[in-house]
Amino acid sequence: MPYDPPLDALPAKRAARVRRARRLLGGLVLLAALGGLLLARFEQARSGDEAALNEGSAHLWAAIGGDEARWAKAEDAFSRAAHGSIVDAYPLFALEMTRRIRSGAWGEIEPALLPAAKAIASGDLASARAALDAADKALGHAWMAQLVTALERSAAR
Repeated sequence: MPYDPPLDALPAKRAARVRRARRLLGGLVLLAALGGLLLARFEQARSGDEAALNEGSAHLWAAIGGDEARWAKAEDAFSRAAHGSIVDAYPLFALEMTRRIRSGAWGEIEPALLPAAKAIASGDLASARAALDAADKALGHAWMAQLVTALERSAAR
């Protein structure tokens, strides 16, 4: 059975080396634990965002279909997803598009995306997809395509 003498029984240089090694090992363990916690929190936020985005697109599709009570629920779901998202701007885009579709005031939307946005507002997802395919790749094109895809999934349910 190996004997591990106390640090004060070791020569000064060796005791200092052992202390440094233990501090380094403790720091690495702490850093690994912190990294694991951050990664777990990020994954938890992403899965919560996905659920909120799916909920938001379902409410948005129902609101476009005429259920006025679902506008607020769609905005709330997209707002929750936007607050939980750190690196993805799509939830904020979906929230803003929900507000613009509801009001019918398009504001400063990219001209290339306006036909797709108006087609979404009218409930014609096939025309929205065709307008996106024909449009130049403008700022927000990928987000609009993601919104159309989410609405198509909601319409299929």
